[in-house]
Amino acid sequence: MTNAESERKYFWDTYQEILMENGEPFTLHLYRNADGTFRHYAHLDNYSLSRSLCIDFILNGGVLRYGVYLDNDVKLYDFLLEKKEIIEEALGFGCIWKHGDRGKTTRRICCEKTITPNYRESYLDAIEESMVRLVKFLEVFDRFLRR
Repeated sequence: MTNAESERKYFWDTYQEILMENGEPFTLHLYRNADGTFRHYAHLDNYSLSRSLCIDFILNGGVLRYGVYLDNDVKLYDFLLEKKEIIEEALGFGCIWKHGDRGKTTRRICCEKTITPNYRESYLDAIEESMVRLVKFLEVFDRFLRR
């Protein structure tokens, strides 16, 4: 197992533990590669892969990104962007509004938390912040993601 694979395993196992300790405010769906190692991303609850709340543990980039992921739904993103101020007020924090990072139709409404690769205390801080904020994302975006 490479260092990155080991760190991803630690991160996702720890996230699951902390979720359970906090009464599982949401379900985390983890994905694995063909060799059984964890991928860098997970989705929350039962949304589709193209319209979801997700978490990206980007070890080499030193960042945990979490929030809304929309693929091929530019219309919904544009509708939400028109409501940006209302949405961020309901969330209680500002977001990064990204478009086109993986393709012309990929959109994100997300937050990013800096992590220090191989420094697991930074993972814990990122997990705790993201968990609290993802609960707010669920409250605000659930009706839009279930359409």
